[in-house]
Amino acid sequence: MLIKKILHLLYVYFIKFIRNDAFIIFSRKRRYLRNLSKKYKYIDDSFHKIANYYVPKNLFNGEEVVASFGVGSDIEFENQLVNLFNQEIFLFDPTPKSIEYISKSNLSQNINFFPLGISSTAGVHKFYQTKPWSDYTIMKPKKIFDEISVQFIDVEKLISIINKPMSMMKLDIEGAAISVVHNILENNLIPELKIIIAEFEAPMYQRNENFIEYKKDLESLLDLIKIKQWKLFLIPKQKNKYVSLEVVLISN
Repeated sequence: MLIKKILHLLYVYFIKFIRNDAFIIFSRKRRYLRNLSKKYKYIDDSFHKIANYYVPKNLFNGEEVVASFGVGSDIEFENQLVNLFNQEIFLFDPTPKSIEYISKSNLSQNINFFPLGISSTAGVHKFYQTKPWSDYTIMKPKKIFDEISVQFIDVEKLISIINKPMSMMKLDIEGAAISVVHNILENNLIPELKIIIAEFEAPMYQRNENFIEYKKDLESLLDLIKIKQWKLFLIPKQKNKYVSLEVVLISN
């Protein structure tokens, strides 16, 4: 048991070490995201900062219904939306850690929780965990510590669950956001949608073919965003830069 704890600590410190921004030059994947980021604007003072996210001031008046995917063990963003704007939040996360966290939380009456994930295809999908402390991801890694089967809905089912005009969506869903956003924009599934906050995580420590597929899907989505005339703003990160793209998309 002691040896496992020591190995765990060594691994954690190793990951922190190689994720240091000074080592970007040695990572082909992070260099790719750094170069890609240079093509886009960062958020500015026309945005509200709410917890770790940003929303545009001129489009956000508190009347929006929000669909928020990805809890982890932090709902400060959603709580602030309720406290500041009295908004109604539909919160989704199918992972065991998040379900347990929500069960112990004193949720506002404005927050509705569903233990469901979202994907471009509904059904039961696998979620993978690489280490006991890591988040689950839909992207299959080289080494699997744990895998679970969870229920996913598609956007059409989401619309039927909420059954109200939905103006904002937050997607922090460990690998699934690119395909979900692509599906929404390509098929105009939520015409009233004004704001999408999303993180497009790169598969940093997974198979190389996963990163090749990620690049292809991400660049296809970025082209579609331009075609559909949505505006894209990057959310700045103070550390661990260029392991993902965190964005705010605004409809034209």
